[in-house]
Amino acid sequence: MGDSDHTGLPTSKKSLLTEPCDSDWRLRGLLCAATIAAYFPAFSLGFVGWDDPQYVTANPMVQQGLTKTSIAWAFTTLFAANYHPLTWLSLMLDVELFGTAPAGFHVTNVLLHMGNVLLVFELFRRIAGHRLNAAFVAVLLAVHPQHVESVAWVSERKDVLSIFFGLWAMRIYVGSSESKTGKRMLLVSSLMGLSLLSKQTLVTLPCILLVLDRWLLTRRSPVANRPIRATPNEQSGTGFWWRMVWEKWPLFLLSLVFSLGVVFAQQSWGAVQNLYSVPLPFRLGNAIVSYVTYLSHAIWPLNLCAHYPHPEDTIDLPSVVLGFVLLMGISTVTFRFRRERPALWVGWLWYVGSLVPMIGVVQVGHQAMADRYSYFPMLGIYFAVADALTKAFTRWTWLQKRGLVLAILGVLLCIPLTWRQISFWSSGQRLWSRALAVTDNNIYAHFNLAQESFHAGDLQRAAEHQLTVIDLLESTNLRLHPEVDSVLNNMAAILEAQGRLDEAIRYLTEAVRLQPTYLPRRITFAELLIRTDRFSEAIQELNSVLSIDPTLVNGRFLLGIAHLKLGQMPEARQSFEATLQLAPGHPEAKTNLDRLK
Repeated sequence: MGDSDHTGLPTSKKSLLTEPCDSDWRLRGLLCAATIAAYFPAFSLGFVGWDDPQYVTANPMVQQGLTKTSIAWAFTTLFAANYHPLTWLSLMLDVELFGTAPAGFHVTNVLLHMGNVLLVFELFRRIAGHRLNAAFVAVLLAVHPQHVESVAWVSERKDVLSIFFGLWAMRIYVGSSESKTGKRMLLVSSLMGLSLLSKQTLVTLPCILLVLDRWLLTRRSPVANRPIRATPNEQSGTGFWWRMVWEKWPLFLLSLVFSLGVVFAQQSWGAVQNLYSVPLPFRLGNAIVSYVTYLSHAIWPLNLCAHYPHPEDTIDLPSVVLGFVLLMGISTVTFRFRRERPALWVGWLWYVGSLVPMIGVVQVGHQAMADRYSYFPMLGIYFAVADALTKAFTRWTWLQKRGLVLAILGVLLCIPLTWRQISFWSSGQRLWSRALAVTDNNIYAHFNLAQESFHAGDLQRAAEHQLTVIDLLESTNLRLHPEVDSVLNNMAAILEAQGRLDEAIRYLTEAVRLQPTYLPRRITFAELLIRTDRFSEAIQELNSVLSIDPTLVNGRFLLGIAHLKLGQMPEARQSFEATLQLAPGHPEAKTNLDRLK
């Protein structure tokens, strides 16, 4: 048998894919170039109406940059149904560095993505022992169109930032696997904490590290330079697992705390769906189909979009059964070869395990799945594919050049597909029109297109999309849909802009009934009642609102107007005086009060 090197392969049988490059820096440079080539169109993107107003354009804290007030807010708010102070701080830092124009935010997202690509290269170079294997995994992350949503969408800063710190933590961990000293584990725990303070994507990180420990990483004694990795029999025992879990107790504690925190944050904003709205069997069925769909999108990324509607009770049972059979088949095969080909098993566990928090068993929002959720999990699949290609090229040398050429062509083909996917993020209209083109009965896309059309002044198109939303909600028996009040409110706004006030009141009446605690909407409702000369009804509505919150300035002022229209001068005077007490500079209240005097 010939000599071997660190790759574990006989020197005489090394393939093109396992031959070390002259310089790691050359590969790093190529990875950076590939990332820029794939994402340079993102530098000219603007903001979109989906979450970007909450995160940047209409967020006064972010707009003021890094101040004592904004920093304190970042660490104490659950705004946007999340606790991610580092994400807020990074957006504020962009304002400090680049101003409020969109280009700076997109540059930062792309740079973070590039950082992730380089960290993936370093991580898998250590795990796999093959430079080109690691480069294959990294370049797919760099250029695959499935990851565009995480990079091109400013509001997904939380995704690329969280995974940046998570990958860094993993790189430190595997780099120090020969001896987990206290200082190294403290650094790993700190980086994981930073990741979770950006977004709680990687709460499964300790479990992934356990998988790496069990099947891929070789541990060495800190005293004697010799392997201390347990034998397969010892590794399957409880003692090995307890030792591995115990050294990671800070990581598991972080996962527990932040998992509970994110559920609380999402519930406080009403984002978590109860079992009535989406029963558990439908969640499990959708999870199975989604696992398979993510894989199909990786292979054939031509029908990607911003929102995939949840099928709920219309889920296709044959698809669930076929998906289950496929997943069980892959799991069985990879488990069967876990010792001979551990990378296949590890890659599969990485994919399945890291998707668990986002797969929809705990349903957050109304999507079936999301491209952004695949950013980290697909690394496991890329790793398994890279390992399979390496073994194939090593066994069948005639495949080496042909296979390498095909792999390079596949990567190059991804770049124009990524450009195409980025182009859909150039405007809200294109983004949601694309979603309608590749999905069916997409309520969320119609809802957002209605808003985009309304802001663009196309009231007719806005009304058409909003009516479609209402029809879909009614036809699917979702009158208790958590956002149906917003749908009705938006329809009322469109009708009001068209001058159809009586119809607007009809929709707004139902919206108020569904969500009586949202007081600004009730004040708008009262204002419409005044504009249609229904003054007594307006007074009744405003008195009800002010009994809940007597400090609402516009409510006090409108109450004065309603009394004035009915000739109830003492009541009008009292309301205008109360308005001026709350807002001394209110010009219209002062003018009306002067006239009454």
